Amino acid sequence: MHPLTVSAAFLAISSAFLLYGLSYDTRQLEARVAAQERLADEARSDISVLKAERAHLARPDRIEPLARHPYRRHCPIVG
Repeated sequence: MHPLTVSAAFLAISSAFLLYGLSYDTRQLEARVAAQERLADEARSDISVLKAERAHLARPDRIEPLARHPYRRHCPIVG
């Protein structure tokens, strides 16, 4: 075989292995990014729920009766 043909075949095979490795790494990174995006979406959802709960608990019409209760130190705050 001609030396140029052998080197071209070796280069082609080497390139194929390199591209396969890059493709595998890319798929792993895409999976990690997707997992992180899911976690971020869950965190945003949790933050929204916590903001709504805080808004509900901080309503003046809810707090005032609790503050005026004569035994407020002995009663748990239930809402």
